[in-house]
Formats: sequence, C-alpha cells, structure tokens
Amino acid sequence: MHARKLGYVDIGARGGASAEFARLRDRFDLVLVEPEPAEFHRLQRDSAAGTRVIGAALGHIDAMIDFHETVNPNCSSALQVNQDFLANYGIRPHFTPKSRTTMACRRYDTLFAAGGLPLPHAVKVDVQGFEFQVLSGFGALLHQCLSIQAETHFYPLYRDQRIFGDLVAFLADFGFVLRRLGNPRSPELNGDPHFEGDLVEVDAVFTKSKHWLTTQPDHARADFAIACEVFGVPAYR
Repeated sequence: MHARKLGYVDIGARGGASAEFARLRDRFDLVLVEPEPAEFHRLQRDSAAGTRVIGAALGHIDAMIDFHETVNPNCSSALQVNQDFLANYGIRPHFTPKSRTTMACRRYDTLFAAGGLPLPHAVKVDVQGFEFQVLSGFGALLHQCLSIQAETHFYPLYRDQRIFGDLVAFLADFGFVLRRLGNPRSPELNGDPHFEGDLVEVDAVFTKSKHWLTTQPDHARADFAIACEVFGVPAYR
C-alpha cells in the first residue's frame, strides 16, 4: 500500500521548489505560489505534471494590494521598505524603490475551500516581510499543518512588518514550536555579512510539538516524520 501524499505549499516560489525538496517530491502534492507574471508562466510551463501553480499573492485578505518593487527584485515586497532601519547598512541600495503596482491577493483557506488544492501539511514562506500575513491567510487550516519554514527578521526591514517574536506567538496558538534557526550566509548564526555582521534575517523552522505528537495515531506520526524531514529537522524520539 502506498503512503498517502501530503500537501507542500511553496510561497515565493521564484526558481521552483528547492533542491532539498526534490528528494521527497513523490511524497507530496506540490503547490507553487508566484505572483510575478513572467515567473508564474515559466513555472506553469516547466513544472512537473500534477504541480499546481498559483499566480496571485497569498496573504490575509482577498483583495487587490499594492506591491512595492525594488531595484533588486529579491527585495520587493507587499510592504514598503523601512529606509530608516536600512540607513546604516551597505545593502540599502538593493532596497531602493523602483515602482509600485497592484496585484491580486488571496487567502489560502479561501482557495482551498473553492477546491483543487491540498491541505497544507508543509509550508515554505519567503515573501520579504509579509510572512505573518501569508500564514494568517491559512486560517484554521494551520491546525492541520505539520511543519513550516519561514524567512523572518529580528528587526523590521519593511514598514509595519511583523517580526520574529510575532510569528512565534502567532504559531504557538496552533500548536507549533520553534525547532531550528538558520542563515546560509552565517551557518553558526554569528552575524550576517549582508548586514555588517548584525543578525537581522533567519530562516525559522516550526513543527507541531512533541506533546501534540504523543496524542496522535501511527499514520499521523508517519506524516509528521516526513513533514519534519522536508525541512531538515528530526522527528521526536
């Protein structure tokens, strides 16, 4: 008997799913979310059969929102850049505003209710300061989510940004605990060269807690192990 597939939602999927995900691809139903039109169409064209590609931003509302493009497209965000915070860093020119557009924003729970998308068992979010709003848009579906990897910040790179502590508190209400912090530019988390040696930005991995796991049947434990593996954290002993 084949193990059931879990849902994997990659939000901010420019370039496609990560290499780390590829080795577990057959265990997941993949959803890629990328609102930039050219990249959306490329993902539609090049993704494996069965992959769903969403060409709208995900967030906390179903509405049109402003999108703030920067000179470096990797710094663009649904939030305005916090120039006051960035004033002391050499990376500031990358965040120089270029233009402002509007784009459709959708809640994941709204799209899920319409049909055709999997439960979000594993979620990866990299949306330049908008992570809190994106995860809010999953609503009660977060009760069924098992693992989350989110880029987050200790200081606000963007105006009105919800930072690391806000994310920890929000996810705790859905039974998540922090399992790992990482930064590819600083493996030991000993500062970040992009921010003059200050630790500003990290990837945070959350999973359901060990207490939660003790209450689950065997099939849920097996799902949890896969959801942990995809983000490189061990399932509890």
